[in-house]
Amino acid sequence: APFEPLNCGFGGARSKDLLEFMPELVLKHSPQLVVYYCGINDLHFGAEVEVPVANLRRFAERLREALPPAKLLVLAMNQAPLHFALGLEEKIRRCNQQMHRLSAELGFGFLDLFVQEPRFTWDTTLYAWDMLHLNRQGYAILGNLLRPHLAAEKK
Repeated sequence: APFEPLNCGFGGARSKDLLEFMPELVLKHSPQLVVYYCGINDLHFGAEVEVPVANLRRFAERLREALPPAKLLVLAMNQAPLHFALGLEEKIRRCNQQMHRLSAELGFGFLDLFVQEPRFTWDTTLYAWDMLHLNRQGYAILGNLLRPHLAAEKK
C-alpha cells in the first residue's frame, strides 16, 4: 500500500505542547511511523537543551506504551539563518547530539537531513521571509531527502 503521511504539526509548538496534544494529534490515528520534529521553539524561547530532550524521552515512552509496534523517527533540528543570527547554533548542535544519543538508547531512528544538505544552513533562497521557516523550494528538497528514509522505515 502507498505511504499516506498525515501532517499533525502546528506552528509555534514547543515540545511540552506536543506532549499535551499527543492523544489528539498522534495516538488517535494509530500510526505505523511517527516522524518527530520538535524542540527548536523550546530553544528559540530560551529553554535549556535538556528540556526538549526530556520531552522527547516522554514522547517516545508514551508512544511505545500506547502503540508498541509504532516506529519513531526523530529529525534533527535545523540551523536556519535566523538561528545563526540569534547565536543558537551551539545550543542546537548540543541538543541534536543529545537527541541522537537518546534515540540510540531507546532504539528509535534519528536522522539529520540538514547535514545531508548543507545549503540549509546558509542558502537564504530556501527560506521564507523570516529566515526561520523553509519555503516551498526548501520543503521540496527536505521532502526528497526524507522520502527514501520513510520508505525504509515502513518495511
